[in-house]
Amino acid sequence: MTSLALFEPDLDDAAATTSPSGVQAPAEVGSAEALESFHTTKHKSLNFGLGLDSTALVLAILDDPTAFGVAEDFSDFSVVTAMTGFVL
Repeated sequence: MTSLALFEPDLDDAAATTSPSGVQAPAEVGSAEALESFHTTKHKSLNFGLGLDSTALVLAILDDPTAFGVAEDFSDFSVVTAMTGFVL
């Protein structure tokens, strides 16, 4: 299982990128090479931090899963999050 991390720290300045082998990465992903690795794995997971940037990425995947190499029925995709500690 490969996890796609959100590498682009500032989505306001983000732009689409292309890996050396031609895989297009949407602006939400700062590394085309990471997306290419994500594409080639059998099962994909997203570490969802519950913040603005990871929400933008999960919404982009839900909107166009094939752009991220995810099956249209999401059978090869998991979203993982953890809530730890005490919150008021």
